[in-house]
Amino acid sequence: MKFNELGRSMVEMLGVLAIIGVLSVGAIAGYSKAMMKYKLNKHAESINILLNNSLNISHQLDASGNIVDADGAIYYSTILQKLGLIPDGISLTTNSTRPFRDIFNNMIWIFYYPNKNYYGMGISFQSSSQGKKICYNVVSMTKENSSNLWLLETKFKNDYYGLLYGDNYCNNQNLKCLNNLTINEVNDLCNVCDENTCNFYILWK
Repeated sequence: MKFNELGRSMVEMLGVLAIIGVLSVGAIAGYSKAMMKYKLNKHAESINILLNNSLNISHQLDASGNIVDADGAIYYSTILQKLGLIPDGISLTTNSTRPFRDIFNNMIWIFYYPNKNYYGMGISFQSSSQGKKICYNVVSMTKENSSNLWLLETKFKNDYYGLLYGDNYCNNQNLKCLNNLTINEVNDLCNVCDENTCNFYILWK
């Protein structure tokens, strides 16, 4: 007697599993890319809000209740927290002088030097696969706020890379202006962050 065979052969099943595997890998890659895009957008939004909150309130603050280091720098973390000015995506840590962490766990701090009369936001991030993209966020945010800033000071390891001045201070042709930064100049600046620890100081008076 002969019977009709039902079902799929082993080769067909392996083919189906292979297709499912390829689709799964593509879905995971797409999800990872979407999550990274979300985190970068959240990062850009949160540091921009923190900077603008600091710009708006800094001239009304004093040293009361805040950390003061040996160089006389005042760190505004306690007061910003009490005023509810720390946005989502920024967390407060127990570090006395570098108290904030962004969504990528990079250090951020808000400070004031009374003897030099300027305020600032410091951002430090390690070389990583996101380093260049984080750099783009920071430079883009700084450029957007150039009308309210004195300068952007960039430092890699122990070497200063350069100074980029805000609108009201860039009145000399020898000075590099934030609002005139080209895409190539941003690329040159951020390429260094793929290889080194980057420290950015966004300063205002």
